[in-house]
Amino acid sequence: MRQDFYDHDGTSTSGWISKGKKIPTSDYIVAADVVCKDEDATAAAKTIKDCLKIGGKGYVVSGTGEFRFGVAIFKEECLKVGLKCSTRIVTAQEILGEGEEILEGLKECSGYVEEMTFFFHEIEKV
Repeated sequence: MRQDFYDHDGTSTSGWISKGKKIPTSDYIVAADVVCKDEDATAAAKTIKDCLKIGGKGYVVSGTGEFRFGVAIFKEECLKVGLKCSTRIVTAQEILGEGEEILEGLKECSGYVEEMTFFFHEIEKV
């Protein structure tokens, strides 16, 4: 479900807000390319904390710092709000696999450049 992560402060224990409506917490969150500046890293971490159940997991993919702003501090922001976060650098092929169709699809993505690397964050609310 889509929502505005600037609506969250990282203190909710009973759910999150989507279009003014309270939504129960989730077991999993999957997100890609949600951080474009430092403020987004902070807001995304707080939102993930509000959205996940205790024991819930989040998976966030974003271009590395050479390609995106704010992503370098995302892990630190997750840790600040009490989330566990491990991060590794991966290639598109590691995430999506090999193949001509995949490569063609990537070339159509806004901002994608060949040889681009990504941060893959695995997050857990404890």
